[in-house]
Amino acid sequence: MSRCYFRRCYFRQYVHVDKCILQRWGRNASTHTDDFPAALGTFSTDTFSCRLSFDGDVIDKPHSLKVISPVITVNPSSTDVITGSSFALTCKGTGVVPSDMTVTSFWTKDNANVNPTLITDTSVTEPEVKSTLTVSFMQSSLSGEYKCGLNYGGAIIYSQPTTINVAGVLSFPTHALVVVGQALTISIVTVSDTSAKTTSWYKNNAALSPSDPSYSITTVETTESLSKITTSTLIWTGVAISNQDATLHVEISTDTSFLKSINSLVNVLEVYTQPQDYRILRRIDTYVYCSFEGPPQPSITWLSHTSLDSAGTEITNGVTQITALNPTATLTVYQSRLTVNVDFTASPSYWSCKATYPSYTGKYIFTGGILNTNVACLTPIGVTAVTGPTTLTVGTTATFTAKADNPPEPQFGWKFNGYTIVLESSAGSQLSSTEYEYVYTKSNMAVTDSGAYGALAIYADYGSSSLVTVNTNVVNACPRLAAPLNGDLVCDPTSFSTSSSTIPTQAVTETAVSCTVNCQEGYKLQTSQSAYTCTDGTWQQNSVFNPFNSVNKCLRVVLPTSYTLTFSVGYSLPWVASCTDYYGDYLRLTFPYHVANANPSLSCVADGDCALDDSYFVYDNAFDACYTTGNIIWLRVKYKQTQNLDTDRRLETFTEFSNWARSTTFSPYSALIPLAS
Repeated sequence: MSRCYFRRCYFRQYVHVDKCILQRWGRNASTHTDDFPAALGTFSTDTFSCRLSFDGDVIDKPHSLKVISPVITVNPSSTDVITGSSFALTCKGTGVVPSDMTVTSFWTKDNANVNPTLITDTSVTEPEVKSTLTVSFMQSSLSGEYKCGLNYGGAIIYSQPTTINVAGVLSFPTHALVVVGQALTISIVTVSDTSAKTTSWYKNNAALSPSDPSYSITTVETTESLSKITTSTLIWTGVAISNQDATLHVEISTDTSFLKSINSLVNVLEVYTQPQDYRILRRIDTYVYCSFEGPPQPSITWLSHTSLDSAGTEITNGVTQITALNPTATLTVYQSRLTVNVDFTASPSYWSCKATYPSYTGKYIFTGGILNTNVACLTPIGVTAVTGPTTLTVGTTATFTAKADNPPEPQFGWKFNGYTIVLESSAGSQLSSTEYEYVYTKSNMAVTDSGAYGALAIYADYGSSSLVTVNTNVVNACPRLAAPLNGDLVCDPTSFSTSSSTIPTQAVTETAVSCTVNCQEGYKLQTSQSAYTCTDGTWQQNSVFNPFNSVNKCLRVVLPTSYTLTFSVGYSLPWVASCTDYYGDYLRLTFPYHVANANPSLSCVADGDCALDDSYFVYDNAFDACYTTGNIIWLRVKYKQTQNLDTDRRLETFTEFSNWARSTTFSPYSALIPLAS
């Protein structure tokens, strides 16, 4: 199609727009209508005039125009490109004089504009117009249909479309991780314009044999738009640690391209530090370590076992957080620590670590996995027991015995209240293949030797175990006791039993004794106490008033022969003075014998019969009416308020007392003890 291109005509005369009646274009003295320019065809240079008529005046302005018909002279060519390579597309069109016309270019991919920064050259000359599209690194996403567009001053013409097929590797990891002994899975994805004819995997640049049972390879092809997408997956089972840093690559050929991947570096993850068999000191914190290679960082758990070949049970106590370490510039390991502290009776224990790796897909691929360490045996060593007397008497010899694990052979150290005891020798004696013993003796023990005696075992390669102690209390022996006259002592231990009324002189070492006082027939204990105990060398009855630890007396039992009844009244007339609420009057019964210890057994006290006739007397508690001192029984009186103020109450009191004394029975008579034997 022909187009005319010329400069506008300008009229430097100011007119009102409504005065402009008619505008005409003319070509070579011909007149054209308002919709000019019309189809002109192809011709070289023509002269055109612009005419403006208004108010009867006509103005003409001639212009010289060149008419062209632009076409694409060179179309971009189709090509196959390898991923990562560069390529350029060029199209050309009809040339123009740059000063006569502005020509620009653009490119489209699949009918969408391409980034204009990829257009590296647009040249406009009279012989030709040229546009070049350049891509320095081709990717599969750039495959598609490309067209070139040339814009001649507003008129756009397009080249024929051309197809660019980018053959290359879409994805292949730079690293491949696998847990030692487990399976490695790795895939490559390629794109090409035609189907793959061969797909070959290489390890360390040597082709993998299809008959090798350690490898299995599957290849799948799909079609997207005009491209063939090939996915090849290698599964490598039982990867050994010897394959650390091996390289894998893939070569794929088609009818039009040959693709070779980069090398993928194989990283075989293994246990970096195994927990070690070790002898650990009893009651001392011991650290056990395990570590695993990475990344990625695994979760690490500790397992407790009952034997070297038993299943483990996960434990959490004593486990520290995972620490990342870098033993070399290129290696990262993840370490966990277990704190073990066993007591004096603990047996060997068994421990292991387990690392659980998460799966990962990125610059490397990893399907995850589990690593287990060896089971380590921790054998406790140190003092297992210390025995000795808990209580012993002054002047005796104390014997302490310590036992410790063997092997290795221990040396022994002893301490008293934390201070080192100087020993003639620290060597013990071997009891068996697994135990040593040390016996420490100390003679002539004193009270100041009371305290904590302890032993520790010292091993040349492991250090000192913790101190094991026993507490010893040094006390005086229990003094011997004399039996009461007319009685005896029955004791535990029996060495303290005696019927002698003088203190025995035989030496004893007992620090705890219990005795019971028994009276002969016809005799009774002076008081109710019959049992006596000695603890840590001291009798319970010992005091400043009883420094010789005397026991209860046995007194002869004699029946009473007479009663003497006397009483007095603690008031005088007028009678109103006695109207008080207190015990003031009393009855006194006098015996020729001690009755102070008999009142719990007297029937009048035990039964509450000491209270007088309630017609005249009142008691808050009848048992309060009677008490004893020496050989006298006292009966206290509280009068009842009868409002009889005219009668002398002393006669009533005497009558009541007399009647009570005649009717009261004092039993048992055996409770009445004579004043003298």
